[in-house]
Amino acid sequence: MAKYSSRIPDNLTKFIVVYLDESWTDKSPETLKADVMNWLEYRGNNKRTYKNCLAFVVPNHQQMDKARTNARTYGAITSLIEQKTKYNFSVEDLEELKEKQRNAQNSIKAAVERLYGEILLPIRHRESEHPITLQSIDLQAKLNTSTNLQERVLAALRNHVFASLTVDKLVSLSGITRERKYRLVNDLINSFFQYPDYPKLLNEQPIKKAILEAINQGKFAYIPHLTITSNNDPIVDNPELISINKEIINNEFDIQGYLLESEYTREVRVDYRAKKEEINPTKPVTYTEVKEDESTTVSESPKVYNEKPTGSSIERTILVDIKEGRQEAKHYRINAKLNAQQLFQLMTILQNLPDKSSQVDVRITVDAYAKTKFDLQWIRNVIEEPLDEADIQSETSLK
Repeated sequence: MAKYSSRIPDNLTKFIVVYLDESWTDKSPETLKADVMNWLEYRGNNKRTYKNCLAFVVPNHQQMDKARTNARTYGAITSLIEQKTKYNFSVEDLEELKEKQRNAQNSIKAAVERLYGEILLPIRHRESEHPITLQSIDLQAKLNTSTNLQERVLAALRNHVFASLTVDKLVSLSGITRERKYRLVNDLINSFFQYPDYPKLLNEQPIKKAILEAINQGKFAYIPHLTITSNNDPIVDNPELISINKEIINNEFDIQGYLLESEYTREVRVDYRAKKEEINPTKPVTYTEVKEDESTTVSESPKVYNEKPTGSSIERTILVDIKEGRQEAKHYRINAKLNAQQLFQLMTILQNLPDKSSQVDVRITVDAYAKTKFDLQWIRNVIEEPLDEADIQSETSLK
């Protein structure tokens, strides 16, 4: 139970349930709410920073009186039973006293279970001059859900305090736009527990999970270090440290790193590769067609650029006429060698192509090598029948 506001911690990225003590039962509803708002605003004499992670559970005056009355009754009866010799109680008298003792004990238990009947939850008030108001949530309706008070409180808050966060919700709340190109990860996490405009979460884990998923989906990029100018502009010192459209393992993710706007990230990478190309320029290569039979003649193929910038995984072949703006680019092809994990990343990346294409045809060559040997029936049941059911045109071979 909390008797002083200074006992309620601040600056913790987790949801905190505050159980108010019995002294709050003597307050009027108006005074009670005013005092709760004061505790929300201050921790002792200092301003509170984290205001979106608190719920106040209020004791009930009537149930507190019942508990006190029955506790006194239970104590008096217990004292009489202990002095049965002094008072020379008969067997019938003792049985009656013990029955009254059990009733008082059960009444105490019932009163204690119903002692906390209301939750005051600070929420955003958009139609008031005050940015935060208190929403009352009935806790009595959850009496049958659990004998554990904390479990009942969390059950009552289920529609207000969440254990998960979607990527789309994270992106919309991140504040990252073409104008605001970056944000410190730790700052974004803390905002969920500071400001009532953000959803209330049990802890920071759903935020971290959504951030990693957003990076994997290309909604953000991540970089562990960033230089910020006096004009609040970002400078990416080493673009090779940028992670986007890839899975980041936990030990590579630091909340002191930065999230970058995806289009800005692409511009940084293009500029970086162009500068590297100036240092290590590639030369155009001319190819000659090979004779197919006696009737064919040797002719010079169109001139192309073969580009393989240092440090890049992409090898590009681009017609000189397209590169120099004399011809429009109409056909784009990707040949990639990848593992199973990279396949899913490729599928995510390829979702961008239909936006600019009238038609997209995909052909995939999969070479799988058995640990010992492939079972023919397993191949048929697990691979080929699902392909057939999905109506995927394919050819298979087994060697």
